[in-house]
Amino acid sequence: MKNQKFMKLILSKYIILGIQMAAIIAFLYFIINLNILPIRTIALIGGVLAAIWLFNLVVINSGVHKKRYRKRVLFVKLFSITMSISLLIGSSYVIRGNSFINNIANRTNETHIVSVRVLKDSNVNKLDDIKDSPLAVSYQHDSKNIAEAIAYFEKSIDSNFSIEQKDSYYDVAEALLNKEVEAIIIGNEHVDLLQERYDDFDFKKETVEIASYRIEKEISPNVTISDVTENTFTIYLTGIDTYGDVSEVARSDVNLLITVNPVSKQILMTSIPRDTKVTLASYNAMDKLTHAGVYGVKETMETIEDLLDIDVHYYAKTNFTGIEAIIDQLGGITIDSPHDDFVTLHGNYLITKGINEMNGDKALSFVRERDNLPNGDFDRGRNQQLLLQSMLEKAMSPAIITNFNRLLSAIEGTFETNLSDYEIRSLLNMQLNDMSDWEMFSVQVTGHGYRSAKTYSMWGTETYVIEPDTTRLDRIQELIDKMEDGKSIRQSDVEGLMERGR
Repeated sequence: MKNQKFMKLILSKYIILGIQMAAIIAFLYFIINLNILPIRTIALIGGVLAAIWLFNLVVINSGVHKKRYRKRVLFVKLFSITMSISLLIGSSYVIRGNSFINNIANRTNETHIVSVRVLKDSNVNKLDDIKDSPLAVSYQHDSKNIAEAIAYFEKSIDSNFSIEQKDSYYDVAEALLNKEVEAIIIGNEHVDLLQERYDDFDFKKETVEIASYRIEKEISPNVTISDVTENTFTIYLTGIDTYGDVSEVARSDVNLLITVNPVSKQILMTSIPRDTKVTLASYNAMDKLTHAGVYGVKETMETIEDLLDIDVHYYAKTNFTGIEAIIDQLGGITIDSPHDDFVTLHGNYLITKGINEMNGDKALSFVRERDNLPNGDFDRGRNQQLLLQSMLEKAMSPAIITNFNRLLSAIEGTFETNLSDYEIRSLLNMQLNDMSDWEMFSVQVTGHGYRSAKTYSMWGTETYVIEPDTTRLDRIQELIDKMEDGKSIRQSDVEGLMERGR
């Protein structure tokens, strides 16, 4: 009897219709707060939901006292309950999307990490173990960060270290490997650079971090755009060659410029090989582009601006962890490889000419490969564009709904941009408002490769550098300038700018 009364109460028209109205109001509130859907779309959704609610009200009221309508009333009640549950689930998706945009946008800080490292087989486990031993350090390129970190480490053990100052990070590494010191203090980004010096020795794996110090630095914008839905803008998309914290400074393995004209609905992707010879903006010294990332994303952006004589307005950043996680949550991607069959250096995956189904690890190995490709870094740049295009196509497919929450979780923490949340919402709103098709073009910086021991970051060590083709640089600059002037570009404008390099 009690159960019958309870069910009767639950199925009361007032409770059912009240819950449905509350679910409608909550859903509309959250999609308005999301600020992505056009007003007319929100009004249409609100109108449809209100009409359904009124229809349910009329049916329930008209049939509640008539036996022959009771089945119809019961059906409408069950429909109303189902609709309320669906709206609440939809609201959770909207809330999640809103939180996601807030979390990846407005990122104007990056992290420098200075660590104390010892050999893997060392008995040293903590700072106290080396307070009476000398530490090797170099102030070669980041003296301020190193000095700040040393002060922090000394304060944490209430003692001053005995510092052996070296001329370069290589000298610091050699002092540790030759056991002249038990520990070194070095920025993590320079640990990655050391990998280029040692052909048969993995410095990062053969040493252990026993302490670290994080330094947050603000990335101030170079130039600003008044309205991203009305003016052409360029985003620097960088993929850093690390796992873990995407905010950490590191070498830039992927370097793509994405120039967007929101009026003509055109996108120009410019791939710049990581080994491209550049002049570092802040140091007025020759280096290769990947090393600019060691000094921060702002340094890379300004260096690219000087290389192409253009403005770079925003950046978007991901890393190895991010690429793998995003692709896996997308359920894998399909890439049409233009190359003859080859095996990747990372992961030993066989990539066949034509269609390849890839999970995150295989896709990452594909876009990192250059040694087994006929045109090295130039082919890798093209592969990175193929990967980005495939990811965008998969992300825009209906299948994404089933993995929506997991995909957003994968992206958060592995992707960030200094586009504001308002700018991201404005762009999404614009696209949903007009549902336009976009025309996409791809070009690539190419040039001639050679060996040099005169790069700023690795002075004295021979490394591969690409002297960029200045004629091609000029043509790419003209394309970007044309887009910034509000003009449309044509396929004939990019002819010859995606051919393989040498």
